[in-house]
Amino acid sequence: MTAGEVTRSAVGEVQRLRAALAEAQRERDAARGQLAELQGLVSQHLQLTDQAETDQASHDLATYQRGWLDAEHAADLAHMAGHAHDQDGRPHPLPVPWQPQAAAEPTVDQVIAGAEHYTERQAEWWAWTYQREHPQVPEPAAGPDRGLEAG
Repeated sequence: MTAGEVTRSAVGEVQRLRAALAEAQRERDAARGQLAELQGLVSQHLQLTDQAETDQASHDLATYQRGWLDAEHAADLAHMAGHAHDQDGRPHPLPVPWQPQAAAEPTVDQVIAGAEHYTERQAEWWAWTYQREHPQVPEPAAGPDRGLEAG
């Protein structure tokens, strides 16, 4: 071997190693790009999942609270109507309307009508309670024997 061949072989080997190093760098950069893309997808999925879980939790809480409010309102209505308890004082089961999805916000007119209806029901209940607790003795009917003493 001559000195020129050795030099060419060493230069060729360096070039080959540089090409292999550049190819490995390109593969590593491609893998890093795929990893960054995957990390972005995972973080986006986690954000959406967290938001969905938060939305579901707030929906469940609202449904729970609406159920309690519906139950309290049903109890008020049953007491005002006078049929919350049977003759022995045991409470009747109260029908509570189930609302699987959130109801639309009521309009101002609907809110006012609901408040007026509720006020009327309360007034009816108070009148009914007063009449029940303070029965009025009916006046004796006027008749031909009125004013006559027995005997």
